[in-house]
Amino acid sequence: PRCSIIAYSLGGIIARKCIADGAAAKVDRLLTVATPHMGTMRFEPLSLSWPERMVPRAGLELRPDSRLLWDLNTNAESSTVPEFASIGGYAWGKTDGLIEMSSASLVKCNPDGSIARKYCFAGVKRSHRNINRVSNKDDEVFRLVRGFLRGGIAGMNAPGEPGKRRAWSNLTFSLKRKPGNRFIYPHIYVENTRRHYWGYKVCSQGARLRDGSYIFSVQIHPDDEDDVRIYYARGKYATVRVRSGQSTIVTQPMGADIPGFRFRSLVPVWIRLSNNEEGT
Repeated sequence: PRCSIIAYSLGGIIARKCIADGAAAKVDRLLTVATPHMGTMRFEPLSLSWPERMVPRAGLELRPDSRLLWDLNTNAESSTVPEFASIGGYAWGKTDGLIEMSSASLVKCNPDGSIARKYCFAGVKRSHRNINRVSNKDDEVFRLVRGFLRGGIAGMNAPGEPGKRRAWSNLTFSLKRKPGNRFIYPHIYVENTRRHYWGYKVCSQGARLRDGSYIFSVQIHPDDEDDVRIYYARGKYATVRVRSGQSTIVTQPMGADIPGFRFRSLVPVWIRLSNNEEGT
């Protein structure tokens, strides 16, 4: 009457969707292996700015800013399953580059930056390409799977966090109103490195929530492990802490701009300075 599921790659998304659609009562445990819980934009055609009619819908739903992944990670979460954990790889070198380790490790935050939930995660020195190739009983992936089937999360003896591994991570959030100027808002500012993310670095395919909020996602540099400010209007921002090797989703839409306020269109101006005959 009940079962445990071990799902690899896209199989993890399919299993979570199945659980969200009513199969939760039949599943005791779910373990995903190299599953892009926060999506991927690491390969074509997802990295191209093509209109939706030129990109397969399945590809769009694997983008970090897709409605499908937002719903799975916020509304219809896998916490309905008694035991849920994930395994991800952080190997460099020979890899197909499809799934970043941080996409397999998920942290949910509230708009005030507080952590709403962490999923159990174990990182192994493998890649999406070979993480499912188990050679013998001493293989670390096999031991993690066997421990999960025997004793759930406690049986895995997995670390609670991925640790400091150099991997790009996704920060996904939603805004109640579409910004009037994409080159200004939303604007991401990292306090420790003073790095800015704005314009087309903040991705959006126009996906919207049930309440009409717009979904945005930005890939954060591995060095940017600190508090980041998400500016969504003039003088208005939310602070969220990002972690190396983990992706973060802000579970609730952020406030709109001031009622009645209209964004001004700012035009960048380049000025060339050179010496003239007077030396000024």
